[in-house]
Amino acid sequence: MRPDEHYYRIQLVNNGLGPALIKRFVVRLDNNVVKGKATEPLKAVIKALFLDTEYKVQTAMLNRDYSLPANEQKTIVAIKFFEPCNITPEEFQERLSRCELDIQYTSFYNDKFTFIHNQNNP
Repeated sequence: MRPDEHYYRIQLVNNGLGPALIKRFVVRLDNNVVKGKATEPLKAVIKALFLDTEYKVQTAMLNRDYSLPANEQKTIVAIKFFEPCNITPEEFQERLSRCELDIQYTSFYNDKFTFIHNQNNP
């Protein structure tokens, strides 16, 4: 997050010893699953959250069975607001609290984990 530049991103980082195999990638807005193909759910959520401002967004979708290597990171969402930007870092966090990323993955040894990104677990 670089609020002074109006740039924010959400990254998934694999700090494990082996690859993380994605089994589920769900996007929710106001506790409702947002459906669509590829990056459509992420883009729909960003559009709903920031209707009143101009921005550029880059999104990535982690499809089922995508393998994130150990010690690697993947940017899920990167958003850059254009000047003049009336969204403070606090307001950004408040708006973001309406959405949730729910990512289930397994280790190379088939151990199951769930990562949920929301206001309470950034």
